[in-house]
Amino acid sequence: MKDVDLVINHGESRALIGPNGAGKTTLFNLITGEIRSDRGEISLFGANITHEPVQKRIQLNLGRTYQMSNLFQELTVKENLFLATWKRGDVSWSLLATLFRSWNEFKAPCHHAFEIARQVGLEERFNAKVNELSHGEHRQLELGIILAHSPKILLLDEPMAGLSATERSFMTRQIMGLKSEMTIVIIEHDIDVAFSIADQVSVLHQGSIIAEGSPEETRANPQVQQIYTLSRNSKDKQYD
Repeated sequence: MKDVDLVINHGESRALIGPNGAGKTTLFNLITGEIRSDRGEISLFGANITHEPVQKRIQLNLGRTYQMSNLFQELTVKENLFLATWKRGDVSWSLLATLFRSWNEFKAPCHHAFEIARQVGLEERFNAKVNELSHGEHRQLELGIILAHSPKILLLDEPMAGLSATERSFMTRQIMGLKSEMTIVIIEHDIDVAFSIADQVSVLHQGSIIAEGSPEETRANPQVQQIYTLSRNSKDKQYD
């Protein structure tokens, strides 16, 4: 990254776009703490988190999805979401003790898990194993797991990757429905999807932000148009 200066206002939806290799996922990794910053400062809701561990950033209500889903394949949707609610709020359970207790003793977290499943359109698949779900349903569940933590800012790394047109439309509506509840930053190669979600757009190229503005301003920017033309004509298959 090269002197990236990015300010996102509370409640804003921001699209982060750029050709492959621009540094989009690297920037997400810096924000979440998966890559350590060697200079500069990262601030979240007024708190300096530059040197804070990943867990601390999650506790500050930062949520993030990934390009590749990472789910418990042999567990059900219910079980995945239940684990995502682990030790939320004032609930304090012993992991070992929980293994020998009935689901009936966890009515509140199970109800919360079901509400999350309903929110992401998986209520009818609540008791299905993850390895029985489609790729699109994996994406829905991944989003649900992040929402179970009640994030205030949500980083979405290519949530539409590998989805069919119908699944992309559904996921776009899901994300649009979250705009009133949290700040959203989305990396997405489908410009139409990214611009339909975003209030503002930041364009990364070779590790630097080269343009910012509304979706309309970004579409009309000659430098952005040139970068995407070059990207389409390139045979280089770099990835962030």
